[in-house]
Amino acid sequence: MSKTFTFSERIRQDILLLSINEDFSASVDEIRSEFNIPESNSEVDYDDTLLIHSNKEFTEELGQLMKKYCLPESHEFALTDYILYDNIDVNNNYAENFWHLNPNIKTAGEDNCILLKIYPNTTLKDIQRNWAIIKKAKDQILKQPLERKKRCENLERDILIHKLRNKGKKMKDIAKIINDDKKFNTQLLTYEEIPKIIARLKEKAKTIIPPKET
Repeated sequence: MSKTFTFSERIRQDILLLSINEDFSASVDEIRSEFNIPESNSEVDYDDTLLIHSNKEFTEELGQLMKKYCLPESHEFALTDYILYDNIDVNNNYAENFWHLNPNIKTAGEDNCILLKIYPNTTLKDIQRNWAIIKKAKDQILKQPLERKKRCENLERDILIHKLRNKGKKMKDIAKIINDDKKFNTQLLTYEEIPKIIARLKEKAKTIIPPKET
């Protein structure tokens, strides 16, 4: 047995423990009876289960059962399997990947972000274990590698220098304006430093501009 208590294993355990509850079991039996679901999972035809899945009334009954026992959306596949087959496939990775920390699920129009569904039973370790696929999806948003951001020292000062230079101010005048401004609590600038500061600022700005599409 794996030492890792996976997300799907925790869901399976929740449903199995809940099946000990007589009221829960009675509710499940009522649903099975209403939709003619046989007790033996070997007798369930795959085409029949597809019809049950698409049945609006079944979906409503399932939703009410989940609400009654405070089961989050992440448990829907496992609970459905339990009702249909009296069993839960813990190796059903499709179900886990569909619901849990799936970075490929996006809402309409949200093409500049990824959405992760966090459930009451989601843990920090779950996020860490899934970080490889999350990061892969995250990096694809801008279609370019994203370097870790570093704080730009003296950014407001440097931007002001750039603006003053664009307005035609002379280097010596810019140095005096900056040195006289008490909010820039840095060492005194010389006018020779102004061009270097502007050049560095422009290089930093290039890291924000996305590459042109080819």
